Amino acid sequence: MDFSVAIYTGKNVPYDLSAKLLGLTLLERQIHIAQAYGAKEVVTVDETTERDFSGKWLFVNGAFFIHKLAVEQQYFESSEDRFEKGGMFGFCNADKHREDIAAFLKNGVFPENISTFTGPGYRVVVDAKEKLKRLDFELFEEMRKPTNGIISRSINMVMAIFLTRNLWIPLRFTPNMVTWCSIIVGVMSGFVAFSGSRLAIILGTLCAQIASVIDDCDGKVARLTYKTSDFGQWLDTVGDSFVNTSLTIGLGYGLAHYYTANPVSSAALQPYLETWPIWIAWLSVAINWYHNFVSYFDVIVIRKTTNIFSFTFWFEKKKRVVKRVDLTAPVYAKMDLLNFLKYFSRRDTYLFVYFILALIGPAAMLIGYLITAAFVIPVFFLTTIHIYFGIIKKMHKA
Repeated sequence: MDFSVAIYTGKNVPYDLSAKLLGLTLLERQIHIAQAYGAKEVVTVDETTERDFSGKWLFVNGAFFIHKLAVEQQYFESSEDRFEKGGMFGFCNADKHREDIAAFLKNGVFPENISTFTGPGYRVVVDAKEKLKRLDFELFEEMRKPTNGIISRSINMVMAIFLTRNLWIPLRFTPNMVTWCSIIVGVMSGFVAFSGSRLAIILGTLCAQIASVIDDCDGKVARLTYKTSDFGQWLDTVGDSFVNTSLTIGLGYGLAHYYTANPVSSAALQPYLETWPIWIAWLSVAINWYHNFVSYFDVIVIRKTTNIFSFTFWFEKKKRVVKRVDLTAPVYAKMDLLNFLKYFSRRDTYLFVYFILALIGPAAMLIGYLITAAFVIPVFFLTTIHIYFGIIKKMHKA
């Protein structure tokens, strides 16, 4: 974006900008937010600032926090100079508003008689401790995604917010440290379930569910503390694969051990129950890692990026530009079959279902295990076809 940001930190800021919120001072958070807009320059200003501003500038009082969507809307959809009602925010051509800018530097607000705008996203003026809590709430709400799975939206999100606010950030955990906690607990799930007792299967699936909750925390810690990284994304993604591998194999052997120790009445069915879960486990793991390596190769070699989330199958839309997003609305409606399968096969959903089925009993767990394993069949065929259409053909074109 071809604009710069000036943050007012003078005597007319209505709250102490050195106050901390979720590990950062308000001023540090304001600077990071401004940098996230993509501004070419971010500066702090006050009553003593002597500078000739020129070009497009965003001026904001340090105690005024505004959602990124609102700023993007002003830049992309409006060629006019726009100001927030109350004067704490202005997006304008500095050459045309020198007197207004001088008033802002002196008073921390723009004159009341200039135009106002409306737009999406929150606006919070932190002028009291209660408003600090309001900003805390809005920052977490901003992280809700329309594509979050059902369990992530309704259960994991609540627990992840609690842990992030009261554990990870106060104890100064980095996002990667949180990811490692998730991986350790998740991998342990397979070892716990391996023995095959009913209690072991329940505890194994519970470990996986706890790991799923912690997995929801690392991204929140990263975004709230502005410590996102490509390495962190890869660690999270590859770590999830190791957790899935451990749980899948652990449940496979656990279910087989359970039916060995607790034979069913059907002599014809008994041998299959003692061997099939193990075969299904290894086949599922093999196909999942086959898909993983194909997607990694596609991202690194074909797309030439380190962003693991950029992978899409050859027939999917590559870019979706959304300027206005309802951050709380789910995506249940208007969903094609592929996205439907993706949505309901998310880790947060099937790990929670595993835990519920384990509580019901091994028979229910076995049925759910078989149904989940069936999802790898279309993954295998789609991935194999993608090797030709998504990789080989693109390599030939290059």
